[in-house]
Amino acid sequence: AAAAMYLFRRKCYNLTTVREIVETARVARPSLYYYYGSKEGLYLELLSRGKLLIDHLLFEVDRAEGDPWQKIERLCLGLHSLVKQRAPELRMMAGCILAPSDYPSSEKVEALFRGVRERLCSLLEEGRREGIFHFGRLDDAGDLIHCLLLASSPLLAGRVTAPSSDPKRLLDLAFRGLGAPPRNSSESPKPRPGGKEKSPPLKGGGT
Repeated sequence: AAAAMYLFRRKCYNLTTVREIVETARVARPSLYYYYGSKEGLYLELLSRGKLLIDHLLFEVDRAEGDPWQKIERLCLGLHSLVKQRAPELRMMAGCILAPSDYPSSEKVEALFRGVRERLCSLLEEGRREGIFHFGRLDDAGDLIHCLLLASSPLLAGRVTAPSSDPKRLLDLAFRGLGAPPRNSSESPKPRPGGKEKSPPLKGGGT
């Protein structure tokens, strides 16, 4: 599986042959067919591993205690950590997004990452209702946080993340941009006197 992942990332799925996979892995061709059925079966198995990692992270974020600020931080830092720990799987999945015609079932990967963004936007909206964030268009706020996930892009490209791309520092800056006062993320949410603050009116017709 590691050999296939390497070749899929380096050459893309369509240009990788079964012969190259078995020669790189130093296994017999029948072994590949026995365990995975086909080249596509092997590829789908690798995709399922990446999906499982992200699904588990979303589950952990949902069940964790804390306010939307803390959950967004947990989600973004968790994704960054996943890229550092399991870069090959996620790098291959990134290839599906960048060149969908070169990979089968790319729509499954697109749906997975779309789900991450939707969860992010729902936490932003929840934070606005609770008076933590103050912003106009939800899409603009989602774009701001989504850009922070690109702090992991050097790893996805096979390079080392620059020190200036520290995701925690970027998150703090983004939270300030969303109108949230600086605070220690380890602090427990403080009760707000008078209940929840009213959210500012949306600008530009955003929802």
